[in-house]
Parts: sequence; structure tokens; C-alpha cells
Amino acid sequence: MKPFSVLAGLLLVVAIVYWISDQIHGYIDRKSGAIVEETLSDNTISQLSLLIDVQQLLKTGEVAQANLKLSESIETSIYILENNCSLPKCDKALRNYKAQLTHR
Repeated sequence: MKPFSVLAGLLLVVAIVYWISDQIHGYIDRKSGAIVEETLSDNTISQLSLLIDVQQLLKTGEVAQANLKLSESIETSIYILENNCSLPKCDKALRNYKAQLTHR
């Protein structure tokens, strides 16, 4: 009867560890999802504001000012990609941007 008790105890410990691990992973997933959502919404709101400003400047004929706003936004995006993103898609976007500069 003793080996059965030891085995049952080990299975209980494994089940508890698995449950705790699952809870921790779920918590991390929820927190990281909230951070991603917050960042994406901040970026989208910022871009929407910029587009509205540029559209208004274009409507009033202030093309140079609209171009300046767009240039500032591009430089900010380039800085963020160069310094905060090591994903292949970021490198590709930077290469594409730099290739367009050489064709101008």
C-alpha cells in the first residue's frame, strides 16, 4: 500500500505544479497582451492625429508644413525601428526606406 501512496503523492505534486505553472503562464500572457494593446493603441492614435494634421494642412494649401510633419514622423519611426526593434521585418523596412532614398 505504501508504493501506491508515494505514487499518488507524486502525482498530486505534479498536478499542483502543472496547475501553478499554467496559472503563471496565463497571467503573463494576459499582461503582455495588455501591454501590446496599449502600445498599438498609442501608436495608432498618434498616427491618426498626424494624418488629420497633415490632411488639414494640405486642405489649407500648406504643403511645406505638411511635408515637414511627415518628415518628422518618418524620422521618429526610423529612430524607433533602428533602436528598439531587432525583428527581420524591421530590418527589411529600414532597408526599403534607405533604398527609396537612394532612388530619389
